[in-house]
Amino acid sequence: MFTTARAALFALLIALGAPAAPAGQDAEPYTSKEGKFKAKFPAKPDEKSQTTNGIKFTMHVAGAKEGGYVVGIADLPIPDGETAEMTQKRLDGARDGAIGNVKGKLIDSKDVTLDKKYPGREFSASLPQKDGLLRARIYLAGKRLYQVMVIGTKDFVGGKDADAFLDSFKITE
Repeated sequence: MFTTARAALFALLIALGAPAAPAGQDAEPYTSKEGKFKAKFPAKPDEKSQTTNGIKFTMHVAGAKEGGYVVGIADLPIPDGETAEMTQKRLDGARDGAIGNVKGKLIDSKDVTLDKKYPGREFSASLPQKDGLLRARIYLAGKRLYQVMVIGTKDFVGGKDADAFLDSFKITE
């Protein structure tokens, strides 16, 4: 089964190598028709895809001086009629796999819901890189997994721009 662990590593590598947005640039609304989401990135994100075990994972990435902004999407082979309990276990597994694959350590985690209907997790993790952090929100919308992440230094990940990016994410069915 595909987890977000590989995707998280993929996201981290892309984000840290993504071209930086110009300093002082305001976030711009970005809509992905194919991905069915919108978010305010500091610059138009690059789109990259990989397929693992037959599942396509698409990343939308914009860099900044001290880190990167990422929205990842994967359509998962979730069986019809999956229970709410299994959905919660799937979200926990996605969180734990993402953190483990980047050799991070969980700092905190909580249940969240997007638009009063999409279950999710919000979490943060330390990374092995000096002063490196990951903040993420993951959501399941039907069989589609969304991963919204900010990766970088402690100041970058804990800043107002990171908060604004995470808060700007919306699913646009």
